Amino acid sequence: KRLQELSSQGKVIPHVFYEEVSSADKLHHDYQYEGRTDLAAIKEWLPVEYAEFYLCGPLAMMKSVYVQLKALNISDSNIFYEVFGPTKTLAN
Repeated sequence: KRLQELSSQGKVIPHVFYEEVSSADKLHHDYQYEGRTDLAAIKEWLPVEYAEFYLCGPLAMMKSVYVQLKALNISDSNIFYEVFGPTKTLAN
């Protein structure tokens, strides 16, 4: 809800991925992309060379996004995350 509010004020442009879409979910309202997070899909919209990335979610998802960020030559100093559980890094 907060993301939609900020978007309507022109403060952010959301790029929301829904891995599984329900019949109640509305494209361009609740989400912009169907499927897993794919940074190549939004690279044209995202100035990756100036961006900071904050990851939160299941470990497998965060590792997938981390690998994509590294493929885009994003420095580890621009990637922030918090891992819950025995693994402390996404680099492995």
